[in-house]
Amino acid sequence: MCFASAYLIFTVSTILAGNAMKLVKPKIRPAAGIISMLLPVALLLFAGPSQGQAQGEEANLNDLKDLSLDQLLDIDLVQVGSRKPMGKKDIPGTVTLIKREEIIRSGARDLIDVLSLVPGFSFATDVQGVIATATRGLWADEGKALFIVDGIPMNELLYGTMALGNRFPVDQIERIEIVRGPGASFYGGFAELAVVNIVTRKPGANEISASGQVGTMRDAYSRRTVSGSIAKTFGGLEMVGTVYAGESNRSDAVFNGFQGESFPMAGNNVLKPLNVNIGMSYAGARGRFVYDRYNSLQRDGLDIATPVPVEMDMHTVAGNLEYDWKLTDKLTLTPHIGFLREEPYRSTDPILSDTSLPYTAGFNQKTVQRVSGSLEVSGDILPALFATLGVEGYTDKGTVPIEEMESAMYTGSSTSVSYQNIGTYLQSFWTTPYVNVNAGFRYDKNSAVPAAFAPWLGFTRVFNNLNIKLLYGQTFRAPAIENIDLNPAIKPERTSALELELGYQLRYNMYISANLFNTTISDPIVYGVIDGEEKYFNYARTGSRGVELEFLLKDTWGYLNASYSYYGAHDNDIPQYAALATSASLLGIANHKLTLNGSFGLFGNGLTISPSLVYYGKRYGVGAIDDQGVSVQKVSDPVALANVYLLVNNVAAKGLSIGLGVYDLFDARYQFLQPYDGQHAPLPGSTREFLLRVAFTAPI
Repeated sequence: MCFASAYLIFTVSTILAGNAMKLVKPKIRPAAGIISMLLPVALLLFAGPSQGQAQGEEANLNDLKDLSLDQLLDIDLVQVGSRKPMGKKDIPGTVTLIKREEIIRSGARDLIDVLSLVPGFSFATDVQGVIATATRGLWADEGKALFIVDGIPMNELLYGTMALGNRFPVDQIERIEIVRGPGASFYGGFAELAVVNIVTRKPGANEISASGQVGTMRDAYSRRTVSGSIAKTFGGLEMVGTVYAGESNRSDAVFNGFQGESFPMAGNNVLKPLNVNIGMSYAGARGRFVYDRYNSLQRDGLDIATPVPVEMDMHTVAGNLEYDWKLTDKLTLTPHIGFLREEPYRSTDPILSDTSLPYTAGFNQKTVQRVSGSLEVSGDILPALFATLGVEGYTDKGTVPIEEMESAMYTGSSTSVSYQNIGTYLQSFWTTPYVNVNAGFRYDKNSAVPAAFAPWLGFTRVFNNLNIKLLYGQTFRAPAIENIDLNPAIKPERTSALELELGYQLRYNMYISANLFNTTISDPIVYGVIDGEEKYFNYARTGSRGVELEFLLKDTWGYLNASYSYYGAHDNDIPQYAALATSASLLGIANHKLTLNGSFGLFGNGLTISPSLVYYGKRYGVGAIDDQGVSVQKVSDPVALANVYLLVNNVAAKGLSIGLGVYDLFDARYQFLQPYDGQHAPLPGSTREFLLRVAFTAPI
């Protein structure tokens, strides 16, 4: 069965990929190309009554009583695109759900490993050793992708970025819900292109767990980390706490800068996370507290390396509290308050403040805090109509010490800036015999920038085993504090996205889907230098269009997944993003991506073997600086990253597991390119890594 499934994956992927190439040629205009494909589907959506999905699920359950709900693909419910739990076929968005079992069995070392298997996601380097995400060909750092951990937004507020790599304890994650495209508009703020909603272990499990992992590369250790959690119920009070700490080397390769600097990454790009997460719930009330200190020791600067390693901190203290108040059996009112204090990119090494050296721009002592509150009502307004109406507001305050004012980017003489934002949103789901309709809007008014209005509309339809989604939405990126301070006239980015998704359930446990997307960003916010002025600017537009294909198979023995992603750039007016060799590509991000991953259980799943493969096509990036100081672009060869992880459960005692993994099996040595022309050399990835993980879970 496994070999037949693998053969089916390659056959279907090859056929659909060939057709996809014809559909997404850059010469096709967005309106003509996409609308011509969607019009027949839109007519089909309204052609006649659909079959009840619940009836089909009930039949499957009756036939498969020995399978757990988690093994039935269509019953996995997600809430990332709405407040109403919905199945994969019905939710109005392009959603990927990754659960704890898959994360543990895959041997994922961090979020980069997990998200690498998601269609359209890739990773690139920014500055100061930071690795961040891109989605569907578009650089998603600086406020374009929202990361949430247990209801707390984790993007730093100065620029909106989210640094990744050995940052969170993935073995303590219960589920990750990822939405790409129009479904992200529900969240506003930094949810322009994608939302990554991370839900960690929930209160009430009455168990204790601990794990440790050590790894080695060719020339240095790779990681040494520990994590633990405890969950306990005290009467009606449920509590859970997790902690994660350790350190890792980003790579053991050699960094070669464009200014002649060269140094080994081992010891010069060290990540030292400390994460504490405490949750509680009681009689409808929920609270979270998160302490996250993401410390790095690195020599990577803005466009030139420092002569010695310097420390940089991403320091966050955050908490929230909310309560579900049942107004009626159908309606729930949820007030929410939150607090967040950050020290992003904190670097205070004396060498960075020496104005005679070219490293001053890295010195930073700024702090930022946000106080937020919201009030939301949701529920069944009518038997066939579910709606969510909310209003939320926040105040952001950024502060810089007096001694940093001379080199700070803040304008004027004030040591602080403050901005307020008020927003309202409405989302409705109307279920009819012909089609399910999702419609809504979001309106935000920031005290420093023009107001932003984002509508969205979606249709979903299930015909027996076939499901269709037609989605249109607008999103926006609210400028962050430094964007506004460097350019008070900055405007919000506005994104329009149109998607068509076709899915088919081949069997009760086998699902295949194809998603066509067209994304255009108007007024994109980009850092640059124009006429000698260095600040953030609104450019005209950029965008991408393409296709994402997925195959999913789950059964009692494990799972097998495959995906293929393609994007083609269109309407890109940002010179820093352009690949000079072809208008179909943007810098740093491969047009083609293929993933294969599976997990196969033996001896009643006491032993699991989990291989994975991520293939990236060729990428364009800055490869050198010529004698006139002009960037020279080069093409990097395609790369295939193969991992395999062996997990043995209940070793010597129930709840004790041992995992052994090999990462980058072929020693391909992936390099993280900069997805814009910042004259930054590629950041080397690691060589082949061997990892040992020991974990223990027990009831208390």
